[in-house]
Amino acid sequence: MDFVLLLILIPVLATFAYAGMRGAPWVPTWRRDVERFLKLAQLQPGERFYDLGCGDGRLVRAAADAGAIATGFECSLLPYFLAKPRVGRRGSVRYNDFWGVNLSDADVVYCFLMPKVYPKLKEKLERECKPGTRVILYVWHMAGWTAEATDDTLGAPKLHRYVMRR
Repeated sequence: MDFVLLLILIPVLATFAYAGMRGAPWVPTWRRDVERFLKLAQLQPGERFYDLGCGDGRLVRAAADAGAIATGFECSLLPYFLAKPRVGRRGSVRYNDFWGVNLSDADVVYCFLMPKVYPKLKEKLERECKPGTRVILYVWHMAGWTAEATDDTLGAPKLHRYVMRR
């Protein structure tokens, strides 16, 4: 029995490590901040929403419930398996490293990643996102960009909204 458990845990832990190296370890967006995100993102029905590192899928589900075509990307097994049933048929959760995903059709992109990946993320967003795409960053700002709006509710992590321009 211990050997079987070990065989299950090793790949799960390996994907946690991989996710941490590629963007961020799994630390969910606070539940109470989902409404703040929706308000700041100004998501409209039919818009395409991407969550880069969607964790348990709570923002993918909220965006889908708001009428968006919502897709989350997750490369860690446990959060992925939590997100799939949470999102269900409302949206889509892909077991995929978002670095290989083309974002050119995104209307809104959400990221709660470690700031160490922001220089590479900034290049990806500037290269792939169309003008007018709204990028929402949770906690940390993007160096060199000016936020169009920031929600800095007292006692909560900051949410920053950027609009892509070319």
